Amino acid sequence: MMLEVTCAVIIQNGQLLAAQRKENDRHPLKWELPGGKVEAGESYSACIQRELMEELDIQVIVVNELNSTIHHYPDLSLKLIPLQCEIVDGSPKALIHKEICWIGFKDIWALDWAEADIPILKKLLD
Repeated sequence: MMLEVTCAVIIQNGQLLAAQRKENDRHPLKWELPGGKVEAGESYSACIQRELMEELDIQVIVVNELNSTIHHYPDLSLKLIPLQCEIVDGSPKALIHKEICWIGFKDIWALDWAEADIPILKKLLD
């Protein structure tokens, strides 16, 4: 089964927004780019806007769609679609995550990232 999942690349003042999954989530305590599953008939842009409102209480605009990646976990496969976003309203709050943070690119690997996000982060750092 292949799930389509969007994730937000939000950079402000040279820092990337990262979100940590809760202890009882799938991939507990891993850090990720916030986002979520694309619903039937939903555009990638509409999906990331809905997910970020639900998860972080922010409104964003999509500036750019980056190269998607495919990642295979033992029980499912993901097509991860990274969207570069800008916050147009609100300040990110951890509504469903354990915590969120802004991290400088030089410190990115200090966090324990979800496996599916790593190829996207590597491309960002190129």
